[in-house]
Amino acid sequence: MLRLNLGCGNIYLDGYKNIDISQNVRTDECYDISTGIKEKDNSVDEINAGCVLEQIDNLVNILNECNRILKNGGILKGYVPSIH
Repeated sequence: MLRLNLGCGNIYLDGYKNIDISQNVRTDECYDISTGIKEKDNSVDEINAGCVLEQIDNLVNILNECNRILKNGGILKGYVPSIH
């Protein structure tokens, strides 16, 4: 089972591949996901994208990438901070 924690920041999740652009946080891979996600098509079971989607300039591209890499029936959990 492959689960990704995109834009992990300071939230390192066990059982996930933790990915962030920053070299100042604990990650499994460090790169800019806005240029594409390095996983193969239909290879990911679950994506956690907490407080990262609002930081992506082209949200449609990153959502298309998530769709590309998720297996049929895969789960995308995305949330953004509340702004009032």
